[in-house]
Amino acid sequence: MQTERTHPVTNALAVANACAELALEGEAEGSFPRPLAASVSDAANEAAARLKAFISTYEDALSPYSVHRSFQALSDLEAIAQFAGLVLTYTSTPRGAGYLAKIVRHMANHAVDCLNYVEESIYA
Repeated sequence: MQTERTHPVTNALAVANACAELALEGEAEGSFPRPLAASVSDAANEAAARLKAFISTYEDALSPYSVHRSFQALSDLEAIAQFAGLVLTYTSTPRGAGYLAKIVRHMANHAVDCLNYVEESIYA
């Protein structure tokens, strides 16, 4: 059991990395199973909420570019949650599910890039 919470940026980075890996698996298999989509959606929503709270609290302490990158990552995480939610809401063909997995992977990779920059700027 985890007793201490990780930093919101570090948490969001870990979630984005996991989403990218899971979406890559789904893309390779040509499917995006509902349980996987539910997990990705929930994790992305939680990470986005924590990141949003962090940004609103520490926006003045970060450089303008770090804030910009944080908002980009926030948008990516929220979009990941929405796209994964589409799998839960609608029945799609395997091709469509694979396409959604590809979209999620690209957004997750962009979020990783943004969050790596923010994390480096925080700990520099």
